[in-house]
Amino acid sequence: MNAYRRNIVALFAVLLIFSSLSFAEDVKKPDAAELIAQLVKADVDTRWTIAHQLAECPNVDIAAALKNLPADAPPANMVALLSVLLPKEMVDDFDVYFRRVLYGPDAKAKAEVLDLISYAVPFTSAGKVFQALQLFSRDEDLDTVTQIRIIRAGWMLLMFIPGAAEMIAQEDKKYPRSIRDALLGFMTDKDPEDVRSEAAVTLGEMGIQEPSVVAIIRRVANDPTQVGSRARSVLLGHPIYDEVVRRAQLFHVDLSKLDYVRLSIEACKGLCAGLDKHSSFFDPDAVKSWSESRTGEYGGIGAYVAYQDNAFVITRPFYNGPAYKAGLRSGDKIIEVGGVEMVSKDVDDLVRVLKGPAGTKVKVMIFRKGWSKPREFEITRGQIDVPNIHTAKLPGNIAYVRLDSFSEKARDQMAGALKEVNEWKPDGLVFDLRGNPGGGLQTAVDIVSMFIEDSKMVVYEEGRPDLWPRQNHFSRKGTKYNWPLVVLVNEFSASASEIVSGSLKDYDRATLVGVKTYGKGSVQLVFWVNNSFLTCQVKLTIAKYYLPKGECIHDVGIDPHVKVEMPDVPGWVFDEAGRLREDGTLKAFMDKLMADKKLAYALADNDYGDPSRYPGFDEWAASIKTVLDRENLRLILSEELRKSVQDEKGKEFACAIGNDTQLQEGLLTVLRKSGKDPAALEDVAPFVLLESKRRALAEAEAARLDAIRGKNDKETPAPDPAK
Repeated sequence: MNAYRRNIVALFAVLLIFSSLSFAEDVKKPDAAELIAQLVKADVDTRWTIAHQLAECPNVDIAAALKNLPADAPPANMVALLSVLLPKEMVDDFDVYFRRVLYGPDAKAKAEVLDLISYAVPFTSAGKVFQALQLFSRDEDLDTVTQIRIIRAGWMLLMFIPGAAEMIAQEDKKYPRSIRDALLGFMTDKDPEDVRSEAAVTLGEMGIQEPSVVAIIRRVANDPTQVGSRARSVLLGHPIYDEVVRRAQLFHVDLSKLDYVRLSIEACKGLCAGLDKHSSFFDPDAVKSWSESRTGEYGGIGAYVAYQDNAFVITRPFYNGPAYKAGLRSGDKIIEVGGVEMVSKDVDDLVRVLKGPAGTKVKVMIFRKGWSKPREFEITRGQIDVPNIHTAKLPGNIAYVRLDSFSEKARDQMAGALKEVNEWKPDGLVFDLRGNPGGGLQTAVDIVSMFIEDSKMVVYEEGRPDLWPRQNHFSRKGTKYNWPLVVLVNEFSASASEIVSGSLKDYDRATLVGVKTYGKGSVQLVFWVNNSFLTCQVKLTIAKYYLPKGECIHDVGIDPHVKVEMPDVPGWVFDEAGRLREDGTLKAFMDKLMADKKLAYALADNDYGDPSRYPGFDEWAASIKTVLDRENLRLILSEELRKSVQDEKGKEFACAIGNDTQLQEGLLTVLRKSGKDPAALEDVAPFVLLESKRRALAEAEAARLDAIRGKNDKETPAPDPAK
């Protein structure tokens, strides 16, 4: 115990010492006169440290101390002094100090001071400094390289004097003619190499890309000199970027947005977006989101999103996810997220703001077809474990498999699903790729391999011959499934979905049903950004996909064998459904249906699109006040019933064949491929009747349009050959 007490006493003694140190007198404030005296005598290594200390002194103290500045101060140390004076706008005696450097023997100091002028002068002082530079540029006693550097410094200043550049007569808006001609005059064959190099690089920094200028810039770009470094910057495009950043830092009203790292990240995003719509720059947040999308687990609203018709569109919400529960539907356009417009954003920006920790809320402005204006939804984010694959038994002993994305787990998920389906001994398979945005290339190849022979060309990719020559991808060995096959596709089926559907189409292995696919046939490669202390990545388009027959579907898409449009349900139908839901009209009828569980479950699974299958439907419909017709009322009722059954069973339905005309057509098509007559099958025949009705309506609409066109042709007089 005594030892313990001694340790405690010693600890308090140490703390007492440190506390006495912490309450010592304030550190002596820097003295401007003393620092300037030190700066004049400082060596090259310490001059900048002293200059940084001097910058902390008040302007009035520095001005008083400058009165005793020795006339023989070294030029290099004068540069350090000017690095303090210029940002503080202490330019009254600028020409005096500048002359000492400019006419001194130190060539490196001359270059340093002219570089300093190019970036350290506040725009409020730029006019006065520019006038001084004009006077020195006419001094013939200066060497030619120094004169060129003065012109360069003057040009840089000119760009930051509001309105100055426009006041000078120009051939175009890029540069004053006098400066351009003066610099070109230093590039003759008679001029020394260092003069020509300096002039060419300066012209390049001004944006002048004449062949003779570029040739010299390329020649000196590998030199380990200051001019070589500037030449490399010109070739990489830095001067334009630097000018924009400088202007933003000088003039933009919101200082909080002018962090250099943030500006660089936004510039990289803009660069990638300007290449093509699939190239992107990922900041640390985006890197995390990208990783989550590959694994299929994240926190967010639970919806697939794609860019379509100049807007972000929800291709499909997860049926039991936050977005769907809040009322969002497939085809909804996202206008704003959290009050920020999405018009100028890329898809990665959108995904990043939609995702977030489970339990947090996000406000999303949505526009739906049929609405007069957008509406705001508040969605509570949840932990999303993407339900990627779904299976079901369809009428006629046909299996159904829906794959939502080609994530890292998709191959194993698909293999497991097909193994399960095989135990049912089905007569055919409907493989649903609608709304599937794609994913891994190899996953797509592996899934195609499950349906075709080994060593068949599935897809090949080809980019620039010198960087990304043709790479072929062949089907692999493994379990093969030879059932008759239909693949469902739509306008949101993209990338890997198109590889699978297109390859199976090329080999006549599957019949495609639906509408034309999205048309993303490009290959992206993700690189880590090494020259950054942040965790950043860049995704670049490096090649394009080609199907087995050599067709590139990029920006073209794949046409299905059987085209079937989904019915267009206007937004006001869902609005009316919301009213019926809120006033209890739907619930009253639903309660009666749910009293017979067996019937309710059967109708939720498949009502064959027939209102009469619901007991008491017509009497109920006649007794309520609604603008919905019989078919739309059945549609809303079936959706509500499916939700209730799903909530009760705790499991999502894989499909909704009673409301899905494309799936109905896919079922009939695969049955016919298997040699069966759908009309002869009791559990399928109702869909044959629905198909007949759709075709009759389509033929009637086509006849109506033909009649209109024929009428217009008759009313339009034939052109007079004489005229």
